[in-house]
Amino acid sequence: MKNGQLKAGYNVQMGTENQFILFYTIHQRPTDTRCFIPHSEKLSSTSLPMPKTVIADAGYGSEENYVYAVGDEKEPKFDFLIPYGSYIQEKTRKYKNDIKNAKNWTYREQDDYFICPNGRKVTFRKYQNKKNRSGYEQSFKIYECEDCTDCPLKAKCTK
Repeated sequence: MKNGQLKAGYNVQMGTENQFILFYTIHQRPTDTRCFIPHSEKLSSTSLPMPKTVIADAGYGSEENYVYAVGDEKEPKFDFLIPYGSYIQEKTRKYKNDIKNAKNWTYREQDDYFICPNGRKVTFRKYQNKKNRSGYEQSFKIYECEDCTDCPLKAKCTK
């Protein structure tokens, strides 16, 4: 790198069982998240059996990888235990008391709106689709507060 840092040019993925390496692949992708599916596909194209259960760390946690593991027929290709990236952080007291996290707000499912910490409605406005680097398209729901102009908590719960 021009700033003197060394960056790995390859990402090695390994499948293990009982501490034995059974399969490996090498990728030119910077993150584990984007290596999970190609690694699994290469394994399935060999004569080796597919695992019954896949356990991976939070670096592999993504909607795309979960959808892949569940499979097209909505019957899992394999059982899996892959936490999402913020799982451990969300268990902390600091996170649970942070008012900017909408996960901590009251949600009214029947009318599809949140109630912010100041008691105001945050209603659904639209869907937004976004493609990631691998081409996977995610759909997000966009919510908007009815009025934040005189809210004393605005600086704490908005960017």
